[in-house]
Amino acid sequence: IFKRRAAPSSLEAWLYPMPASAGAFEPNDPASRRQWTWSDVELDPDAVGYHLLIDGFEMAIPHSVSFDVDEERIFEIGIAGQLTSADRRTVDPEGTVVFALVRDTVFNPSQPETWADAQGDIASAVVVVDDTPLVDDPERYRLEYLELERRYFVVAIKDTDDDLRYDPTSDWWAAFESDGEFEDVPARPFGGTDDGDREVPADLVIRPPGGQR
Repeated sequence: IFKRRAAPSSLEAWLYPMPASAGAFEPNDPASRRQWTWSDVELDPDAVGYHLLIDGFEMAIPHSVSFDVDEERIFEIGIAGQLTSADRRTVDPEGTVVFALVRDTVFNPSQPETWADAQGDIASAVVVVDDTPLVDDPERYRLEYLELERRYFVVAIKDTDDDLRYDPTSDWWAAFESDGEFEDVPARPFGGTDDGDREVPADLVIRPPGGQR
């Protein structure tokens, strides 16, 4: 539901993982265009969870919603970490979208142009929101509904050129790395304290477009 009329040409919406049948994201009432529904979408009942991402030219930041298909699925398993900007005065990290990609993704962080072919590899997405706007500490993010112990690559992109496209060739972005190497991360229970299920933080720093190395 939007506070005012939203024009279809000013909105983009994505559903991850990509469903077999995408359906359509349309206003319930073409006249008011305040309440929208994603209809005729075919969801996989075996999916761990789905993640809806909405962005628009008149939105201050994008919005994301995560939900399950099966009530037995556990949203408390995933990947979390901190995110900041290499230059907060130039690019505020709030509004950055963090993605989890399957391990066999075609995306290669050393070749950011491969992102265009990796949309089907995205398993989760979440928008970073600044809960402490008066403090310049890194923001927190949490990717939910991931498979326990399955490994994922974590990529963050902010639509810094405001074209409603998330593209590391033209936007500020980051990929998680460890010891200077891009690395995948296991999904674990949030807040786990035992060695066997300890959460692995995946901290990110978004930087200008292009290669990150």
